[in-house]
Amino acid sequence: KSILVSLEIMGYPLQNGGQFILDVDASDGESEQAVLHQVQDDQERVIAYANRALNKAERKIISL
Repeated sequence: KSILVSLEIMGYPLQNGGQFILDVDASDGESEQAVLHQVQDDQERVIAYANRALNKAERKIISL
């Protein structure tokens, strides 16, 4: 965990930075995860991580 939040990986969002990239995944059918990146100095920097469990109704929709 400490590597994922280190200064080499994470950054602050820059107003004049590059584009934002949002990666999302719910492939396990139990939860969804997201990572928000921003391109800064030709390098992707993580701005935020998110994760949450899906409720029963949401899991049912994902399994369709």
